[in-house]
Amino acid sequence: MSALLGIGIDLAWLQDAEALRALAARLLLVSCRLAPLTLIAPWLMLKSFPFALRIAVVVSLGLALHPPALEASASVDRPWALLSLALFEVLLGSVFALVVALPLHAAEWAGRWVDLWRGASLSEALLPTTSSSTSPLGDLFLLLAILLFWSSGAHRVALSLYADSLLALPIGSVGELQSLRPALLALLRLLADGLALSLVLALPAGAAILFAELALGLVARSVPAIPVYFAAMPLRAALGLFAVALASVWLLRTLFEAFALALSQLEQVIRSLPAR
Repeated sequence: MSALLGIGIDLAWLQDAEALRALAARLLLVSCRLAPLTLIAPWLMLKSFPFALRIAVVVSLGLALHPPALEASASVDRPWALLSLALFEVLLGSVFALVVALPLHAAEWAGRWVDLWRGASLSEALLPTTSSSTSPLGDLFLLLAILLFWSSGAHRVALSLYADSLLALPIGSVGELQSLRPALLALLRLLADGLALSLVLALPAGAAILFAELALGLVARSVPAIPVYFAAMPLRAALGLFAVALASVWLLRTLFEAFALALSQLEQVIRSLPAR
């Protein structure tokens, strides 16, 4: 019989209440695995995006990834266990989302480091939509990282790996936290790598500001009458921006390598999952 909406659902299922309940359960579990992407991964959803749009994206991705999930899914015939399965899927999806999103968050952290060092912390403001603080270079670094992520095609690889995870660990399987131990250990290592990456990205501006501070300190010691403190404020701010612009090509290349490494790590995490 022909398919409904191109997602492989037979029209006869509409007359089978049990089949509809199983379909709804599978779609719910797929959505639970995908939902962390809209909350953690800035390459898919920014913080300012409305909640209704996040739900629409999760539903759209769930329908798109439903065919492979349906082929490999275990039988979800225990409604009482649906909640525990949903929580397990959210945890698993959060691990996957963090692995891919860490380089982008590291880019934002690097921008915040540079803003802090160049004395631009007074320019931070609260976003009215999220009530969270923001920094000019932090937002700029994040947007550039998202642009690079999409232009390099990394989003297609990430979504493909998400689809592979539905085959490696089918939805509806009885999840064991011990089975996620390799993934969680890899995530902890990647968190440390993300912090190190943010410091590496902020290194050119930090080194320039440090040398400027040393030079100004020598001037202040030699000629105490010069108001070095007030003169250094615009110099420090401009020097940080100049160092970022000068190292922009190196920053983009480092981010691209970080994306490739993150996708490779995600593939390794998926392969480490026990086959069901």
